Amino acid sequence: MKKLFIKEGTKFGKVTFIKESGIKVEPSGGIDRLANCKCDCGVYFTTSIYSINRGRVMSCGCAAVVSLKKRATKHGWCGTKTYKTWESMNSRCRNKNNPMYAVYGGRGIKICKRWHSFENFLEDMGERPTGKSIDRIDNDGNYCKENCRWSTQKEQNNNTSRNHFVEYKGERKTIMQWSEILGLEFSVICSRMNRGWDVDRAMIEKVKKRLIISKN
Repeated sequence: MKKLFIKEGTKFGKVTFIKESGIKVEPSGGIDRLANCKCDCGVYFTTSIYSINRGRVMSCGCAAVVSLKKRATKHGWCGTKTYKTWESMNSRCRNKNNPMYAVYGGRGIKICKRWHSFENFLEDMGERPTGKSIDRIDNDGNYCKENCRWSTQKEQNNNTSRNHFVEYKGERKTIMQWSEILGLEFSVICSRMNRGWDVDRAMIEKVKKRLIISKN
């Protein structure tokens, strides 16, 4: 089979091919050639040469996020907890720069096509109840009406969501395991990473205690 050659500087959508950067051996034994690329938004990232050549990678992931924000102005829900839940769900599954992408989109978790529209998501799930967030019943399944529900943090902690793996200081453990080792609440680590904190900061920074001043 003839080896695919891509000229440096070739554009694929918003992606500019810089140079080939090595190979990745897939679990199946196949070999995937990697490429260093730059997105028009300024982000540098690595992806598969095969994927960009087939038109599967047209940006670093920013295009999907921008598209979601543009649609948000049409329905009046922008800024609500329900919309933020949908936006965060899309980001961690579709934006490779999201710190949580590795345990969602990176491991194959997808969002059903119907839920690419916020209006459809709202119709299927309803408004986010106070004290609850979205939870997948099957932790290995996708985000869709049949596999999602609104759950409390306690209910989610009892679900297999605690099996999300995170690499920290060269070791790969579940968030629950890191929680027990570091003495940080599971919900605190998840909340920090969902807000975009990098792994080191999420694991190192101590929880700030609130100062309560009594009134005499």
